[in-house]
Amino acid sequence: MSRSRQPWIRALTSIALLLAFAELTAGAGPDVDRTDEALAAEPTGRPTGIVPGPGGGLEKAIDGSRYRLGPGDILALTVFGPVTLQHSLPVTLEGKIVVPDIGEVTVDGLLLDEAKDRIRALVLKTYPRVEIGVSFVSLRKFQVHVLGQVEVPGTYLGTAVDRVSDAIEWAGGMLDKAGVRRIQVTNGDTLRATADLFSFLRRGVGGVNPTLIDGDVIYVPFMEDRFSVLGAVNENLSIGFIEGDTFGDAIELAGGFSFEASVDTVEVARYPKGSTLPERFLVVAGSGLVPMQSHPMPDVRLTGERYTPTATSLPGGRRPTYADFYIQPNDLVFVRRIPYIRRHRLVEIDGEVRFPGQYPVHEGVTRLSDVIRWAGGLTNEASLVEATLIRREAIPLKDLEYERLKTIPVADMREDEYTYFKMKARTNAGQMVVDFPAALEMGDPEADVLLERGDQIFIPKRKEFVTVLGMVVNPGNVRYELGLSAEDYVDLAGGFAENARKGRARVIRVEGGEWAKLGEAKQMKPGDTIMVPEKPERDWWQIARETLIFTTQILAVYIVIDNATN
Repeated sequence: MSRSRQPWIRALTSIALLLAFAELTAGAGPDVDRTDEALAAEPTGRPTGIVPGPGGGLEKAIDGSRYRLGPGDILALTVFGPVTLQHSLPVTLEGKIVVPDIGEVTVDGLLLDEAKDRIRALVLKTYPRVEIGVSFVSLRKFQVHVLGQVEVPGTYLGTAVDRVSDAIEWAGGMLDKAGVRRIQVTNGDTLRATADLFSFLRRGVGGVNPTLIDGDVIYVPFMEDRFSVLGAVNENLSIGFIEGDTFGDAIELAGGFSFEASVDTVEVARYPKGSTLPERFLVVAGSGLVPMQSHPMPDVRLTGERYTPTATSLPGGRRPTYADFYIQPNDLVFVRRIPYIRRHRLVEIDGEVRFPGQYPVHEGVTRLSDVIRWAGGLTNEASLVEATLIRREAIPLKDLEYERLKTIPVADMREDEYTYFKMKARTNAGQMVVDFPAALEMGDPEADVLLERGDQIFIPKRKEFVTVLGMVVNPGNVRYELGLSAEDYVDLAGGFAENARKGRARVIRVEGGEWAKLGEAKQMKPGDTIMVPEKPERDWWQIARETLIFTTQILAVYIVIDNATN
């Protein structure tokens, strides 16, 4: 045969092999799919149903040194030589792989790398001078039983790359009283793993969320023992206890120490067996467990799982850490906050400054003018006469008497109760008396008050109007003009309405909220308010009737007296 015809023969041979491979894989595919469909057709949502899980979602590439083969896995074989051969190699129900025209090899339970080596060795017996490629192309599916405290206990289809957490999700998730840290994974008669999904979700520890294998039974028990972590951690919680939990584990499960935690010492309340009264301890980093007793406090150090006096370090000279302290069931762990002196001291400023927000203060040193300067200064529209300083720490506790008076009609109050009620209603809780214009415009050091942590400063926008409310023709805001009197602003608002009670009209000053009669108010200022009340409604017929009755009674008394004296 001439050499010029050999490429055509090779090309036709390759095409024939590819068609044969396509036919082989096409023939294998429907059988697997039909099996899955038949299993999926079982009733769902019942303990006895076999329900396919999502399955096969890879976290990473398959590790040939860890993945074990089983019936249903599919490999691909490629032989590179004078003639290229390709075969799909499914693992049979007997756990074997059949290589066409060559032989078979048992691979059930073998690691993927081990199976590849056996397949290569088998092929090399027939084709000793070829290159061989074996790759993993499809995951098998198998039954997993999920029981216990889950929404829908039952049997589900999974793969060897799925984890215990996946199977529990297929079962609808766990119930409220589930022991999320003590999930038992059994296979046959052997407890092969215990899953701790809380630790997995909080800390990403893969070993506490194992992958599945054929025939796994996952049992979610009720939660039994627990312990609590409270105080300066990122999440206060009460969580199930498992043997071997350390104080370090507890802190990590609670999200770690918060920024304000005192990480050197914590407090533990422990309930001895059969006792309702706790024993209290301090866990001192680098030292150990110190009983919280009155004088003298014994020098107790941590050594492994036992706490003995005078032991200052662990074997090897290592000083103990929180990971050496073992939690016990029902422990209450309190993480203390850092002392007050180390907390952030902030004040808040809002309104007409260039950079509103929070600013740190040095108590006893920082003044009002300092914070205004740090905030970029006042804007052109700032109104200092209406500015306020609220000291939150000066806000009293709830006034029970005032709360009581709010439920009583004014007409039913005694005179002293009404006076107290009005006084409290007009008081802005926590507001400090500060002369802002003197402090910020005149530079008066006496008015430039020292600030404290939690102070709130508000600089409102200047009002270029006088507000006229109540019984005028056109109530609203009237543009401020220097030199106008209160009566002028009433006129600009259309004058008094017909039922206006002119004698009770008042000016409410923007500075201090002072009230003044209309005619006695001196120079008006922007932001002042004029209030004109309404005349009270009168029943003139009732008044006339009552007057007639009263007059008649007086006359009757007069007649009686007159007759008696005559």
